[in-house]
Amino acid sequence: MNAATEFNNLGKLEIRDAGEQGYEIHYFGMDEVKQLCDGVDLAVTQHKDHPGKAFILIGDKSNTKWYTIKGILESKKISVQRVVVAPQMLMNFILSGSKTKSGSDYKTTSTEKALFGILKDSKTYDASDIHIHIEGAYTRVYFRIDGRLRAMDVYTGPQTLGNSVGQAIFTSLPKLSGNESSGDYAGKERPLDATFNDDDGGRWRAALYPADEGPRIVIRQLGKKTETYIQLSDLGLSPLQIAAIKAALEQAKGMFLITGPTSSGKSTTLSSLLSMLHQVGGSAIYTIEDPVERILPGTAQATTNESFKSEEKLAKQLLRQDPDIIGFGELRTKTMVAAAVRMATTGHLVLGTFHTNGAVECVTSLEGELGVSLHRLATPGFLKAAMYQELVGKPCPSCSLNFEQIQGTLDPFDVERIRRVYPAEHEKFRFINNQGCNDCASTGVRGKTAIAEVVPIDIRACKFIAARDIIGWKEYLRNKGWPMMRDHAIEKVKSGILDIFSCELIVGSLTSDPLEEFDMEELKRLASYES
Repeated sequence: MNAATEFNNLGKLEIRDAGEQGYEIHYFGMDEVKQLCDGVDLAVTQHKDHPGKAFILIGDKSNTKWYTIKGILESKKISVQRVVVAPQMLMNFILSGSKTKSGSDYKTTSTEKALFGILKDSKTYDASDIHIHIEGAYTRVYFRIDGRLRAMDVYTGPQTLGNSVGQAIFTSLPKLSGNESSGDYAGKERPLDATFNDDDGGRWRAALYPADEGPRIVIRQLGKKTETYIQLSDLGLSPLQIAAIKAALEQAKGMFLITGPTSSGKSTTLSSLLSMLHQVGGSAIYTIEDPVERILPGTAQATTNESFKSEEKLAKQLLRQDPDIIGFGELRTKTMVAAAVRMATTGHLVLGTFHTNGAVECVTSLEGELGVSLHRLATPGFLKAAMYQELVGKPCPSCSLNFEQIQGTLDPFDVERIRRVYPAEHEKFRFINNQGCNDCASTGVRGKTAIAEVVPIDIRACKFIAARDIIGWKEYLRNKGWPMMRDHAIEKVKSGILDIFSCELIVGSLTSDPLEEFDMEELKRLASYES
């Protein structure tokens, strides 16, 4: 149907793709109209050939909100036409921002534009991850903001929304050069991985988990070439921790490990260290990653795959490239760890990230789970240092509470122990306000920072490793006065940077020493409040 015929039959409009047919979201300069268009079930638009007329697109005939909007527009002498359209098309149109983007060989589909709209919004919210849950008949979208999942109700829609996004990520986009997928989208039939580019120069990684109720897709943005070098101090590390890291990396050989749980900022720290070493100059730097998360200047980065660029093949090839420094995106398989160990013992500096529950504990995991010999781990000069880190959300500076403001809502036991252990310092404590404010999107949290421990590996540490004496090693570090993760957390709590309760969720009590025997008297005091 051409435009002339279409507008001669306004009562029988057929809109198959609003963006392609010349419609664009338009609120006619009225904030009250914009506020009423707060979901994916209604859009107020105008057409390029009829700029003075409002077309209200709805996906459900029972939607009555359009009538209120019609009244507002007509009060301003604006002609209005209601059009019932396919709900999926309308949702794609709204999420994509109603814009059409075409290339010489490929035209972006409405579903891909919907996906790109979600990705663009996630960057506006500075979300670290996007979670798309297909649950029964519905699709729900969540953004991880400052470490917490936040439901994005504007994207709640039918199951078809999630399935369409899955098709775009795992089936359609991988047909374009530069995009990859481990297979076609098939709902909850099998796990999938993909990397793809958006329409704004961004690169993303997606993973699908085939839950019985419906697939769950998690998307994370990978780095851009324009990403700036992140200073170690910007990560939240203390001057002493930074000094220990630089001292460990001065001799360009051996192994430096960055450990922590998922989403703890390990990759960011690795990128920061490699960028720092590149600035020093004079070294050939390579990485093996799955996938490359940040594009680092002066570094030869490679993404592994199961065919021509397996971990084993890349590691073997690296030995012929005359490298000085090698970064491993994640040491998670025996093959990758064996390659890293070999390079660290042949005159190279190896940096890698690793999943474990503490800097000292990493040697136990390397030996017990990944097959590194105890003799190798205890060899002086092999391990240079190990660090462990986690990210903690910071209380919003606009709405956080001090101790006096929050103590009335705290458990009496918590009030007593904070006053007893921090008699003067607690006046500087800041606490998360669970009500939040506009500045923190009602979460009470704004921004994140790391709490960490950096453990240099000296000759005494090698003896503890050889004896498998983790407790003795920790006692040695404490007696030496070396700050561990708990000490770093206390420092940030005392300075008002972090909420004591947020830190305790990660490191345990900050009012009793975990290396001491359990405090019977403190447990009795806690029990008295429970009775």
